[in-house]
Amino acid sequence: MSTEAPSATATATGQQYVPRKIDEYLKEVLTKNGSDLHFIANDPPRIRLYGELQPLRNEILQPAFVEEVLREIMPRAAQQRLEEKHGADFAHIIPGVSRFRVNVMRHLYGLGCVCRAIPSKALTLDQLAVPDAVRKLC
Repeated sequence: MSTEAPSATATATGQQYVPRKIDEYLKEVLTKNGSDLHFIANDPPRIRLYGELQPLRNEILQPAFVEEVLREIMPRAAQQRLEEKHGADFAHIIPGVSRFRVNVMRHLYGLGCVCRAIPSKALTLDQLAVPDAVRKLC
């Protein structure tokens, strides 16, 4: 984990974006071509890679750390929904990198979340390796 102070970057609206603690994990998932980050208290952070969950790092996420990290990115409405319904969904954007769909939930050991990377561009049929039979249906 980096000890450097995060530096701010400008967003499309001209506001400054200050990197969040979870961004480091999310960027690592993208670098490894993963689709999801599973970030759950008392578990190691996990990556979904080609449909399989694998440890992203060997560290065990402490409940207080997970709560701090998640509350840092949760909009106020999501925090209220989490308190009322024990779960919430929202988007998190790392400007110039990617957008993520985030599902936060309360579980036995504290909080956890699953962050799904949302590609900025749709993949082509070639990139998806779609079979000819499916192409003809399209």
